[in-house]
Amino acid sequence: MRAARRCRARAIAAIAGLVLSPLGIRAEPEVRESIELYDVHGSTAAALRRDLTRLGPRVGDRAYGGRTTWELTWTYAFEERAAECGVGSYDIRMDVTTTLPRWVPGDDASGKLVARWERYLSALATHEEGHRRLGLEAASAVERSLTSIVPQPTCEQLEAAIAAATGEVVGRYRERERRYDEDTRHGRADGARF
Repeated sequence: MRAARRCRARAIAAIAGLVLSPLGIRAEPEVRESIELYDVHGSTAAALRRDLTRLGPRVGDRAYGGRTTWELTWTYAFEERAAECGVGSYDIRMDVTTTLPRWVPGDDASGKLVARWERYLSALATHEEGHRRLGLEAASAVERSLTSIVPQPTCEQLEAAIAAATGEVVGRYRERERRYDEDTRHGRADGARF
């Protein structure tokens, strides 16, 4: 008896999910990731710092040891019903690019320098992963936004509602990224400092 109730409850939950989502279509965001490496050279900390500054990714006129960027794009189909227009199917894509330094120590590099580099690179990669996570959260928030928009009287009004809702979501996550960098001093507070 108890097992039958659980099966019935699961079936009801599954049906409710289909009814409550547009057209019953759920789309996980597609994530395309790439890692770009730039080579740094040297057998001293000063030489490595110079290359990090000279070759690292730039934001404005400032160079950083690493950088993660993400871009979200989404497409959707309208579902026109009696006197209203709703979101039908949709696809969300996130492109993530992480740029990190690569150093192959020469024979003259000290063990102490190699250990320092490894700590730095680990902290930098962890910091950049934080940016990636914020992008993934933004993609999920855009998806929730698309599924929560109520049908509008016209498809033009629906398009405006989608633009406003998704624009607010992306703006909110860009601000979270800015605060993340501010709070961690671009990762330096967590050890991403060479």
